[in-house]
Amino acid sequence: MKEYRAAEFLLPDEKEMAYWPAIACDQYTSQPEYWDAFFQWTGAHPTSGKLILPEAYLDPGTNAEREKAIQQTMRTYLEEGILHAAAPGVVYVRRTTQSGTRQGLVAVIDLEAYDPYGKGEIRPTEATIAERVPPRVRIRSGAELELAHVMLFCDDAGMRIAKTMRRLTEGKRPLYDLELFRDSGSLQGFLISETEELKSVEQAFAAAKAEAAQRNGQDAPFLLVGDGNHSLAAAKAHWENVKTAGAGEDHPARFAMVEIVSIHDPAIHMEPIHRVIYGQDPEHLMKRMAEAAEKIGMKLSFDAEDGIPVIAGEKQLFMRAQGAGERWPVHIVQQTIEELQKTDALDVDYIHGDDTLRLLCRTKQAVGFMLPPIDKESFFRTVNLYGAMPRKTFSIGHANEKRFYMEARRIRA
Repeated sequence: MKEYRAAEFLLPDEKEMAYWPAIACDQYTSQPEYWDAFFQWTGAHPTSGKLILPEAYLDPGTNAEREKAIQQTMRTYLEEGILHAAAPGVVYVRRTTQSGTRQGLVAVIDLEAYDPYGKGEIRPTEATIAERVPPRVRIRSGAELELAHVMLFCDDAGMRIAKTMRRLTEGKRPLYDLELFRDSGSLQGFLISETEELKSVEQAFAAAKAEAAQRNGQDAPFLLVGDGNHSLAAAKAHWENVKTAGAGEDHPARFAMVEIVSIHDPAIHMEPIHRVIYGQDPEHLMKRMAEAAEKIGMKLSFDAEDGIPVIAGEKQLFMRAQGAGERWPVHIVQQTIEELQKTDALDVDYIHGDDTLRLLCRTKQAVGFMLPPIDKESFFRTVNLYGAMPRKTFSIGHANEKRFYMEARRIRA
């Protein structure tokens, strides 16, 4: 399988680039004022924000109207020559945030290699929620362009790919070099398009993949979806529709734009998302969880001196699971909760930050399960063994560190 391919990317004129990038549509979903401020700032300037539907604005009564406006704006930008094609290639991206400078490779992947619900060569890291896919498919089905906030992790422990791209682009004039909206850091992109340059990147990719296979096993994936899985699932569903309608194998909808980043990049911070259950007596809840765990082959104990911290008010216990195999703590907690939810009504929430979890458990009738940091070294092996992680397993940095839409690409023949 060829994991990625070069493509012809579209970008606006340099004089319009400052207003072009917009953050991923699934950010600030409960803060429409962020998006209001963004569109006030961009004004009449062309912006990728007008080519997406921010989830903060999702409304059954207006979605169809917004979707049509997005598709028309894409046509307008193309007809008026606002977007121009760079030479076919890949883009080396440097994104600086408070977490550091992460390095990525923007290219396209073959959707035939991606399975949002199973064990394809490219796999999701978290469960795909089927009902979140259709709205995105509707937009894509009538769209001339795609813009991507999809980030794929690769298991490049030595950062071989990023080092190669940085070496190849030293002294080059960037495609873009921008400060991003609302203290979101900076973004640089460098085109890699010469034949020998592209070959050097491919060689680095192949070497990193071979090293990963020695660590994880030949059947383990090298690419996993770190962010934007539902957008990628929508691209897959759209391609299946186009294929069924008779599209050829080289149809542009068969491919999807992504940014590939090493999971070992020091600027990738994978924060665990904790679980909290409200309105339950702690002793009764722990007893019921132990009973539920037995049904799925695990034995829980809450009197161990180490394990998964369980917080109830000012008290802290530790939960240990026998029979869990190589499951991560998030599997143990989430699978037990889901089994218990088959019989018990539970008010479950997902919380970022240790201090926030402790505060909730002190001030409300809540029992919290504090999950440990994500282990990057075993991440690919664990996904290979147990499939996608439960939803809301981890977050990649803060909201303002998420990927911004920058490059565009045609997806209609």
